Amino acid sequence: MSGLTAVLLMGFLLHSVHCEDFSVSLPQQLEAVRGSCLTIPCSFTVKDNFNEHLHSGCRAEWRDANNDQTVKFTRPTTGDLTQKNCTTTVYDITEQQGRGVRFRLDCDNPLRWTFKDKTLNIEVNEVPPTPKLTPPAVSVSEGQSVSVQCSAPVPCLSLPPTLTWSPVLGHIQETLQEQPDKTYVKVSTLNFTASHLHDKKNITCSAVYSKEDSSLSPTSVQIMSFVTYQPRNTSISPTGPVTEHSNMSLSCSSDANPAVQHYHWYKADGGTHTLMGNSSVLNMKASRDTTAIFCEAQNELGTDNSTITFLTIQYPPRNTTVTLTPAGPVTEHSNITLNCSSDANPSVFHWYKADGGTHTLIGNSSVLNTKASRDTTAIFCEVQNHLGTDRSVVKQLDVQFPPQIMSSSNCSGDSAQMSCVCETEGNPFPLIQWSFPGVSPNISISSEPLSDKALKSVITVIKPQWRDPVTLVCHSRNSLGSDTQSFELEHNSPEKLNGQEDMMTSLLITSVVILMVVVLALLCVIRTLTVRHNKHQSCPKTAEQLPENPENQDSGLYSSVNRMKKRINRGEQEAKDDAESTGSSYLEEQRSIVGENRQIIIGKEAECEYAQVKFKPKPKPNQ
Repeated sequence: MSGLTAVLLMGFLLHSVHCEDFSVSLPQQLEAVRGSCLTIPCSFTVKDNFNEHLHSGCRAEWRDANNDQTVKFTRPTTGDLTQKNCTTTVYDITEQQGRGVRFRLDCDNPLRWTFKDKTLNIEVNEVPPTPKLTPPAVSVSEGQSVSVQCSAPVPCLSLPPTLTWSPVLGHIQETLQEQPDKTYVKVSTLNFTASHLHDKKNITCSAVYSKEDSSLSPTSVQIMSFVTYQPRNTSISPTGPVTEHSNMSLSCSSDANPAVQHYHWYKADGGTHTLMGNSSVLNMKASRDTTAIFCEAQNELGTDNSTITFLTIQYPPRNTTVTLTPAGPVTEHSNITLNCSSDANPSVFHWYKADGGTHTLIGNSSVLNTKASRDTTAIFCEVQNHLGTDRSVVKQLDVQFPPQIMSSSNCSGDSAQMSCVCETEGNPFPLIQWSFPGVSPNISISSEPLSDKALKSVITVIKPQWRDPVTLVCHSRNSLGSDTQSFELEHNSPEKLNGQEDMMTSLLITSVVILMVVVLALLCVIRTLTVRHNKHQSCPKTAEQLPENPENQDSGLYSSVNRMKKRINRGEQEAKDDAESTGSSYLEEQRSIVGENRQIIIGKEAECEYAQVKFKPKPKPNQ
């Protein structure tokens, strides 16, 4: 190419750049929502020689492409025409305004032009346009990153749609993107990591458009996600309870995509795993030796094991035992813990206090917390379930306590011998010692065990003699403590014993005298009735002056009477002496002695003493 040709071509190109013509830039089609607003992106050019006619008073008009009539939009707003920006936003658009339109520029001067080179088709719909999802489907493996975009057109820049995701699986980011035709779309991007939880889940994007009257017009689109993953959530069912030796069937299930291809059953025994089966169902007999089991599920992506399942195998109680904490002897009132263990499933525990043939319930759990007591030393536990009952042997508790002298301890005796008994109880086995004041009586001590925790000791004093009261003390002790009890013994001297004998004699004589007074009173009544006819007779001076009866004479009787008289008189004198020595009163007495068919009356109230004797005639021989 020659240089001249190149220069001419360059000049033509420069002329083409600077020599603009009338043209407008419009999208071919816009969708609007009835009652909402619509933004029409628009820009234009004019011939160079018309640029000087552009001014702020220029008007933008939209003409019907069919009849070139002006379309009346509601509150149209146009960009800066001096900058050749004819973008227009109209409000509250209706279906009647949906048509083909052209842009016209009118500056009230030579610049008046309808741009017929481009026609915009406006479509007014009752519902907003449907958003779009990219990609249209999700098919990934678990653990992969997923990004899904939801885009919706923006008919009006002042009222863009609101985009929401359901469910919200991860992070969301929104942008407003300009398209080549100067329209805009709103894009919401959802980013998440695929999980087995997302498999066969619907992912929905919703777009909500606002209208001029504040109402909302929603629309949505959804896709389904497909996620492949290795087995998971592997489990065994059922786990029991079942009775020992009964038939049972176990099933293994797992969540996997693709589905599980192989199952394996294992018996877990510490670190050893023993294969038991290779199907999804395991049939076996219930045994206490096989209670820890797990299953394994496998597909092409991997394997998963269930947790070790401990089967509930039920069997009756046996080998029931009791242990004590602390072990060995325990101090009374201290806290102790008894544990009951038994080979049983299930287990219901009961604690009993054993007292001879009586059993008292004292607890209902495997552990019995109590205080050590000497009253509760024999304890056993009982374990039961619906299959049977078993008891432990009786646990004998060694409850230790300091000695305690029992209330049965006492003293008894008389002037010849006194005995004191001291009974004590303690654990360890107690000892007894006696302490006696500084006298030297004749003492003997004997002891005997009452039980493995009780001791009895007896101290005997022969012919106790002491002037003052004395105290006898019983001492009981063991390694935990001691106890004492005092016994007060009264004064018991020979003089006191003689005084006691004299007092007893006086009491006896007084009783006899009172009896004789009663008898004498009766005799006096009889005497009064019998001696009325002898009223004027003189009293004989002595008993010897009474008339003698040869047949009935009995000197022995008179001497007996005299002796009786003397004895009574002597008794009266002794009673009087006793009364004077003791400070008591002396009673003038009448005494009478009555025999069979004979009467002896001795009185002191008459002026003289007399004796009247009546004899019963002796039977004559051969009569």
